[in-house]
Amino acid sequence: MKLFLIILILTIRSFAQHHYIRIVFSEKMDLSTILEINNYTVYNTSMQKQSIDNVGIENDSTVILIITPLVYKSNYLIKVENVKDLGGNYINNKNTAWIRFDGFDTTQAKPKIKIKRR
Repeated sequence: MKLFLIILILTIRSFAQHHYIRIVFSEKMDLSTILEINNYTVYNTSMQKQSIDNVGIENDSTVILIITPLVYKSNYLIKVENVKDLGGNYINNKNTAWIRFDGFDTTQAKPKIKIKRR
């Protein structure tokens, strides 16, 4: 079974020191793997890692990365690895997506995030 990954960016003005990146998986995921911050990497166009401050969930197939502010009109590479769906199928380390930060989306409400503590 092939797992698909969709990445959307959502920025919120009310939380000015951070941006959110919403990651939507095509299936329900194992929460213990999608909440692991080390399973996500965000790179800028120079392939320097961006700081991910926290990972939260909206539901069992949607993750929110809380990251340091992105640079306007810049591209970013997002890499997801070591996460699995409820059937035990892992996403391989070749799952990446490029996004472009084109500004704030003021039509979106602040995401409702659950952050699980270990």
